[in-house]
Amino acid sequence: MSRYHGAVPSPFLRVLLLQLALFVAGPLLSSARVGAVLADAGVCLMLAFAYQASDCRPATKRVAWAVAFVLFAAYAGAAWGRVDTAGLVATLLSVVFVAGAGIVVLRTVLRSTRVDRAEVYGAVCFYLMLGIWWATAYAFFDRLDLQPAAFSRDLISAGEPYPAGGGAFGELLYFSYVTLTTVGYGDLVPTHPITRNLAVFEAITGQLYIAILLARLVSLRTGNNPQR
Repeated sequence: MSRYHGAVPSPFLRVLLLQLALFVAGPLLSSARVGAVLADAGVCLMLAFAYQASDCRPATKRVAWAVAFVLFAAYAGAAWGRVDTAGLVATLLSVVFVAGAGIVVLRTVLRSTRVDRAEVYGAVCFYLMLGIWWATAYAFFDRLDLQPAAFSRDLISAGEPYPAGGGAFGELLYFSYVTLTTVGYGDLVPTHPITRNLAVFEAITGQLYIAILLARLVSLRTGNNPQR
């Protein structure tokens, strides 16, 4: 990642700013169908930018743009066409696409031999992508007709029967970050063995990532400090 050093802004900063913008604007946009489509477009753009910011091959970056376009088309078709199958396919494709973006970002960060703003931005981007990936995985199983259901929303629905076909992605993103940071409010609860196991793995991953990566960054920083 030496090409990012100096006065040139890190490409990961663009990804991080887009992530933060989506977190702020997402709940406001998702209340309307057009807004939800715009939020989906922002997510696809953010993932494509993540591939561009990494050190993966140029061919992979071009494929990432193509996949981002296909993913957005699938989400738009699901939103406007009301086709359950399109939404399921789009969610499954998101699981794979987000995983790939996270892998190339983490690989780029781990290949660095020194610590500066680029590595910090990349590390934060990957941490936020962890929450997004688990949220897409939860959304996939939430769309399935599982018995018992993937999640219990008794507190959210005030005891009323929750609509079939899964809930809003924002709810699952909220649950994902609550789990990743091991806060656990309990208003949204995984009730199927699959989603329970996913939640456990996410909580463990969140803690291990912070501990291991922080130790690595500190080690690189002190090792490259000429005064030490």
